[in-house]
Amino acid sequence: MHSRISSLDRLVLAYEKDAASLVRLARCITGSPDVAEEVVQNVFANVVDRWSDLGDLPWLEAYLRRSVINGSRMYLRRTKRSKTSATCTPEEFPVPEAHGVVDEFEQRCRVRLVREAMHSLSGRQQQCLDGRYLRGLSEGDVAEMLAISVGTVRTHTKRGMARLQDLLGA
Repeated sequence: MHSRISSLDRLVLAYEKDAASLVRLARCITGSPDVAEEVVQNVFANVVDRWSDLGDLPWLEAYLRRSVINGSRMYLRRTKRSKTSATCTPEEFPVPEAHGVVDEFEQRCRVRLVREAMHSLSGRQQQCLDGRYLRGLSEGDVAEMLAISVGTVRTHTKRGMARLQDLLGA
């Protein structure tokens, strides 16, 4: 016999799976961890209240995310707070561990910061760092690939790393 998860069970699973990331999203918008939790709880409560009207949403995660964004924006309008006063960095607020979601969020933030910093480097510095650290090539392989000398690869790599450290505060 085919076992099917009921739509309400699906909502409970979505809460268990997505609540932490939705709280972080609301926290980024509102600037307050307490308000963020309240917004997410209100969203799930409203979905439960309206579940019969909503039916079995195939796009439940997107609906929840959009509802959290709307709820957070509504809070900002009610309190007349500017979105620019809200800050969103993983170090500022504690988020309980939930199946590695926090680690994934922090990793994505770091990757985004590194990508932005990489764009400020010269083309050769980007190419040398990409070859050496992202592709794991030797200096000789990078030099051959870029048709430059090994010394030039070393120079661009060293200067690129120094610039990245300055930009990222490492």
